[in-house]
Amino acid sequence: GWRTTSEGNAMMSAPVAIAVVGHANTGKTSLVRTLTRDRGFGEVSPRPGTTRHVEGVQLMADGRALVELHDTPGLEDPGRLRAAELRDFIDARWGAERLDGPARIDRFLDSPEGDGHWAQEAKVLRRLRHSDAGFFVIDARDPANMQVSSRTHFDGPISGLYLLNH
Repeated sequence: GWRTTSEGNAMMSAPVAIAVVGHANTGKTSLVRTLTRDRGFGEVSPRPGTTRHVEGVQLMADGRALVELHDTPGLEDPGRLRAAELRDFIDARWGAERLDGPARIDRFLDSPEGDGHWAQEAKVLRRLRHSDAGFFVIDARDPANMQVSSRTHFDGPISGLYLLNH
């Protein structure tokens, strides 16, 4: 994050952490490759589910890391509404506790389901919870992605930016 000096100048105390998230096969790894100018970063494939773990890379300037980009697995296959199913599961399991969005997500991540049935989604949510911002990548060439993405949202104090890949 940023901190302010006594003179009012902004200084970087730690790199800004950005989670690159989105549905399966929307171009998340390709975006990270483009931003880092590193064609060797990650694996790119036409088949969904190529990225199975969170991978990070730092953007440096003058020998200091300014930004950390974290490539994440796909939230779901475009034809399936796992994000909606997960939201319904979390609401049903912890909705009566009247927790805010981030507290509900934390409760889910600490549960056995976070390492079981919903393990891939949990990897993405864990990275988002430890990030300063998120880039949500949408493959604008696929109408199914546009429909599913319009119903996807994140609760909590994380800034986000939707990026269209075409």
